[in-house]
Amino acid sequence: MSDITLIDEAFTEQERIYKEEWEESEQLFENKHARDLKKRAKKRNRSALFVPVTQNTILIAYSVFTSSFLNNKKCPIKAINDSADGEIADDLRALNMAISHYWERSKPRLAISQAFMSALLYRLGAMAVYWDKSRGAPKAIHIPTTDIAFDPQASSPDDVEYVCYRYKLSGRDIKNKLKSGYFTPKKRDKENIESLIERETERQKIKEIYKRDGSGWNCKTFINDLCLRDESFNDIPFKWGIVLPQLPKINKTSRQDQIMAYGGSFVGLFKEIQREINQKRNQKNDLQEERITPTAIINTDQIAIDPNEMQSGPGKIIEAKGANNALAGNIIWRQPAGEYELNNDLGIVNQDLENATGINNILRGNTNPSDRRSQAALTLVNSNSSSRLEDMIALINETLFSHFAKTFARLVYKNAPDELIMKLTGGKNPIGVYGARRNFDYQIGVEFGNSLNQQTLINNIITALQMVQQNPAVNPNAINRLVEEILTLLLGDNARIEEIFAPPPPDPQALEEQAAAQMEQERAAAEQANIQAAIAAQEEQKRINKFVEGTL
Repeated sequence: MSDITLIDEAFTEQERIYKEEWEESEQLFENKHARDLKKRAKKRNRSALFVPVTQNTILIAYSVFTSSFLNNKKCPIKAINDSADGEIADDLRALNMAISHYWERSKPRLAISQAFMSALLYRLGAMAVYWDKSRGAPKAIHIPTTDIAFDPQASSPDDVEYVCYRYKLSGRDIKNKLKSGYFTPKKRDKENIESLIERETERQKIKEIYKRDGSGWNCKTFINDLCLRDESFNDIPFKWGIVLPQLPKINKTSRQDQIMAYGGSFVGLFKEIQREINQKRNQKNDLQEERITPTAIINTDQIAIDPNEMQSGPGKIIEAKGANNALAGNIIWRQPAGEYELNNDLGIVNQDLENATGINNILRGNTNPSDRRSQAALTLVNSNSSSRLEDMIALINETLFSHFAKTFARLVYKNAPDELIMKLTGGKNPIGVYGARRNFDYQIGVEFGNSLNQQTLINNIITALQMVQQNPAVNPNAINRLVEEILTLLLGDNARIEEIFAPPPPDPQALEEQAAAQMEQERAAAEQANIQAAIAAQEEQKRINKFVEGTL
């Protein structure tokens, strides 16, 4: 099978299986009703409010992600130190300095955020990271889900044999890439390609396929079935990940409608709840409108009423006509149904939404009076409810961001100029000169998946200490010991925790003042003792004198 056929089939299968679902998810996220539903509601003068459940749920999950992992200006990518003695080698320190420098320079936060939101909405988040020669820095861009397609036979996101990509380039861009040697077509195809790009402003459709080739990848780029490039690379620029796992269906026929490179549908967990909430809320609005402007039935002869008019919405005046059309003068006000059951149903559906998504009222900013009674209880409920989000973020960290981090660090290691490394390190270049850095043997760690765990743990610790502090019978030494153990868990065994609890070193001036005060106390005590001794001696002399005089 030709590479062009593989590309076309991959995108065809993707659209067949997921296009309708993606369009539905997009419609729910944009707070849009299906056309026929809104048309019917308008025709019957019914409420057609769209409650932004999907949008709010996605944005809350997105906010938790960005506030936990992208709010800190520190670079989350670091080369890991494997040294047993804890000493950081010069090359490791220099590489981390360069990674931090290029992280701030390239600003990949937007692409990372878009990839996470795409995974929530469309099952998959994809991005590309490569060295941008014009900027002299790594560049990260978000790849729309419809622009990338995977091997349909893959058993997991890591099992793809090939990745397909489609995009557009202007004629001018193609000419520049031909001149620079980025595109290297064969001579027999070059004339046909040049004829296609005569108009520099016209955009041309480009197709690419990356196929596994040993430990690397082979890339072929096509324009109108003409090959622009056929090269091999050690790494692929595309990174993709998921927030929910997808299980293969038991029925093999149904399994043909799955591409396992994609994850499970987050929106699918609650899209039916979204529809139910819309329905209940609109029924509640219609019920209130019926109470304000009730339907009036003018009873003329009690013979015939058009049933369609009974469904025409609030405020309608219905006239019941008979054969003689004689007015009886009676008016019947149609009473709306009670709303207790409706409010109860809405409460149940909202609870179902929380159970399905892990987004509770606290994360939404909607707390009831009972929540406000105890800040400790609110903190515990919120930290426990965030476990669903924590699991999703940990999964996309494992499938997407960890791979992105390794490629980002590898690009910095390979392309950072010598003068920058020397400037950052103060004249040294421990990672080797530019052009000779070939073997990237460093282990890369990322903090994308740790911040939420640490924050949840810290919140739980704070809550526990607040409860302990309220008990006056607790021994302060026991609290110190508890805090020491907690800090050891958070900071590691190598942290010098004992220095936190050790008494501060004595201040020389304070020691002098203390000695002077001690001497003054001793002098005053001695003087007081002398005074007491003198008084005692005087009293003793008086007693002797009285004894001699015989008056004692």
